[in-house]
Amino acid sequence: MSAWFLRLLFIALTLIASAFSTKLLLLVDMTFSAGLLLLPFLLILMALLQLGHGIKFSMQTILLAAIANLVFTGYGTIITLMPSPDFAVNNILFDSILMQPLHLILNNFLCFSLIPLVFLLFIFGLQTLTYLKPLKIHHEHNFLVRSKYLSMIMVLYGVIILAANWYDPRFIKIFWFEVDSGTLVFPLTNIMLDIVTEVYGYKNARLAIWCGFLFNLIILLMGQIVAHWHGPDLINFQAYQHFLLFDMRIIIASFVSYFATEGISAYVLAKLKILLSGRLMALRFITSTMVGYLIDVVVFCVIAFVGLMSFKALLYIMLTSWLMMAGIELILLPLSVVIAKKLKQSEGIDIFDQNTRFSLLSLDHEYTKAQNKFHDTAKN
Repeated sequence: MSAWFLRLLFIALTLIASAFSTKLLLLVDMTFSAGLLLLPFLLILMALLQLGHGIKFSMQTILLAAIANLVFTGYGTIITLMPSPDFAVNNILFDSILMQPLHLILNNFLCFSLIPLVFLLFIFGLQTLTYLKPLKIHHEHNFLVRSKYLSMIMVLYGVIILAANWYDPRFIKIFWFEVDSGTLVFPLTNIMLDIVTEVYGYKNARLAIWCGFLFNLIILLMGQIVAHWHGPDLINFQAYQHFLLFDMRIIIASFVSYFATEGISAYVLAKLKILLSGRLMALRFITSTMVGYLIDVVVFCVIAFVGLMSFKALLYIMLTSWLMMAGIELILLPLSVVIAKKLKQSEGIDIFDQNTRFSLLSLDHEYTKAQNKFHDTAKN
């Protein structure tokens, strides 16, 4: 299994465990945090990382997960302090779940970072003392495996997808914009997907989309378990049930809009790149993402919010969400173009998706050196 996927899955489970840590569960006479349900899976992943990829890579993964956790919980604290629109009657209830106190953030850090670290050192010591051989890793023929930055971009993409979906039920007001919280960070996923498609090709963008789908599915399943598991605090249980039932619609809406928009956006960008021979990158970026945003806002808002607000409020949310995402995209467009160009120069990679099978159902992510046109485009 790819090192970057194991790392991404470990970080994702760490964030999901942290997100559910405010929900208390009751087992016989023992009370514990719902996040602890995922701790055994984190330890299994840590063992696989250590045995397959070494202690340095594993320790870097724990550090990245700790940083991502702090950013994840920090973002939740920020949005709960923001003003609420008049129609967001559930915000007070959601704030009690989303805003984690400092002591709980520290507990999460110790539990989901320190325990895997101790377990890692134990596995490393056991491996050293018993001369346990490392796992045999399948080395792919794809030359992109040697990429320095692709795995890190995938990690960032997964973290932002999780943050956007988990905090989405909380509505915020910024000046005259009244939007869901996910709108603030969701444009970053499109920017990263544009960069992955432009530099590393549609196939790797498709892998990123599937990873986001997998993480949403884990949240959905975890939410169902937690929502129906009674705890010692009845008020906390009822609040969480209400939040998770609401959040389940968000995740289902995300599932549908994912395959209706992310794939289309990456497809449009990859095709435009071939059509324009790699020229006019900024125009290609903005065209693909604006089309994606339009489809995403309509599909997502209809599934997530119909019946929960008036038709007028729904249209207003659609319009303001699209305008805000488009505005963020336009502001960050020069930066995304510069990053894509720098990545091409640093990696020596510029993939053109000629002869690529554009199907979201395929998991093929290998490219040949012939599809890397860096030396041809660098001359232009």
